[in-house]
Amino acid sequence: MGRMRRLGIPNGFVSEASEVSGSKLCWIERPGRAAGGIPLVLIPGLGMTFRAYSWLVPQLPADRRVLIVDPPGCGDSEALADSMDADAQASHLLKWLRSNGIERADVVGHSMGSIIAARLAAAGPDIVMSLVMLSPSPDGRWPDLRQHMWALARGVFREAPRTLVQATRDYVTASPKVMIGFSDELGRSADEVVAGIRAPVTVARGAGDRVVSARWCRALADAAGGSMRTVRWAGHGLPQQRPRAVAGLIRET
Repeated sequence: MGRMRRLGIPNGFVSEASEVSGSKLCWIERPGRAAGGIPLVLIPGLGMTFRAYSWLVPQLPADRRVLIVDPPGCGDSEALADSMDADAQASHLLKWLRSNGIERADVVGHSMGSIIAARLAAAGPDIVMSLVMLSPSPDGRWPDLRQHMWALARGVFREAPRTLVQATRDYVTASPKVMIGFSDELGRSADEVVAGIRAPVTVARGAGDRVVSARWCRALADAAGGSMRTVRWAGHGLPQQRPRAVAGLIRET
């Protein structure tokens, strides 16, 4: 499908689109200048587009190749015809990476994007070299969708205003199927989420996050044999609220 014209693309990035197993998938990409460098793939959270990482991009090394995908059903990417759970989306993204000749990548996911990223790492251990899970949601302690919605409502005042503006803009354009995919992940244990991952894993949570608990993030880190980081003065929207701290976490992996 080639390049598209989209609003809000960060400097140095181009918008791309291709067909993956019959569904359009869109992303933005910045070519890297460092020879032999491993690309960085960023997966936004529930209902989000590439814009969720707009404030993080300037904090990343300018010579690194970066790809930010609109997950299925978000932005201009089409929802999958069948399942929209994390495994189905991860399989879709794995086909996308391979079709674009990406043989190795460091992967970062935020919120629901973290769960998709974890399943991507399990499905493509030959491709995913490291994994950073930011504010991984849904929290496995809560099997009821209403619990998650209530937690999100309680935590809204802990988020940066720009997080709320960007999230609202993205939510209104997302397919209703993204919520079905989220619901399919409710109640999964930490062991289920990170099963099969071989790459080093870092789990990060904002100290003021009301959507995911420290207990849940610690369980994920322990199950994956990874590490956990707590980011001070932050809620759930880590990439929007504390981009410099997130960039530091990525550099450490």
